[in-house]
Amino acid sequence: MPYLKGVIKETFRMYPPAPILVARETMQNSILEGYNIPPKTTIRQAPVATVELILSNLLYAFDWELPFGMNIENIDTDIFPGITTIRKCSLPCP
Repeated sequence: MPYLKGVIKETFRMYPPAPILVARETMQNSILEGYNIPPKTTIRQAPVATVELILSNLLYAFDWELPFGMNIENIDTDIFPGITTIRKCSLPCP
């Protein structure tokens, strides 16, 4: 887990997560772990903790094998630089 957390932090440093840093506002009265959260409360999630939880669940539950007949060289990860991630070639890539 310490290595995964380091990878996530470095990825956020190289590709800032602008869309998930936007503050959110609750729409209705909610109760979360015994705390009352009134409507119009501003909420900002910690992206590192959220992504860490999601990725750790994927690593635990997913079968990380390539499909039969596919090599690692067949995977295209080229992207354009910028705030959002845009693939250099549209799917399916040759």
